Amino acid sequence: MIRPAFLDAAESALSLLRDPMLAAQWSAPSTLPDFSTGGLARHLANQVTQTVTFLAAPPGESAIPVLEHFTGNAWVTSGVDGPDNIDIRRRSEQTSAATTPRELADAVEAALTELRATVVAQPADRIVDLGDWGNRALPDRRPDSASARPPL
Repeated sequence: MIRPAFLDAAESALSLLRDPMLAAQWSAPSTLPDFSTGGLARHLANQVTQTVTFLAAPPGESAIPVLEHFTGNAWVTSGVDGPDNIDIRRRSEQTSAATTPRELADAVEAALTELRATVVAQPADRIVDLGDWGNRALPDRRPDSASARPPL
């Protein structure tokens, strides 16, 4: 159930990234404060592309519940102007400035192609180590889930 939902969401992200309106609005402000449309697109794309990196890495050794990850990390609790969230926007903006909408969509498409094979091949108890991205490793407690990793 979780694995197909993740892949469906990644497909939806790819469709949004391929929309010609994205290219037309790439440098324009998004609806989120301090995020250009391109920066927000880059942030969305990270959810797909980073998953390839996480699943290629060795499994983690310890796990925490997903809810604890989301409620215990500074990027969730510090507010939009907290240092972690400012850094997320800064990195997304820098990365989007160094690419084009087409290059970004192509990267997500390549990642999705790889994930279609790797997500379903993960053991049910796989712990996905997020390294510095989330500073936590999350459990995969459901037999039908690819991972319980959170989005960036």
